[in-house]
Amino acid sequence: MNKRIESVREELTSRCPDFSIIRDVADATKHAQLSVPKKVPRELSSSTQVTSSPGLFHAPFGEGVFAEAAIVIAVLDNGTHKPLEPAIRSVMTVLKATCGLPTESED
Repeated sequence: MNKRIESVREELTSRCPDFSIIRDVADATKHAQLSVPKKVPRELSSSTQVTSSPGLFHAPFGEGVFAEAAIVIAVLDNGTHKPLEPAIRSVMTVLKATCGLPTESED
């Protein structure tokens, strides 16, 4: 079973490099601190690297607006700041295509 999971992860990462970021964000938020893997390099290593823009209730009084989006950002180990929404969209597009489901452009 582990070899099959590893194979699927490798295939998804080769088709969509953002998959590794989403995988690491999920693992980091679950485990808080990630160990160095033996086979696949990590994009981030700690849950503290997942952050967001200040939302309405964190802005000084009178500066926030309703319907303002909060942006979730992963700060990768190499220092790159990566917004997660585009990464999630690209991973979902590949997953849908892999499963034969219509993608957003086909809806």
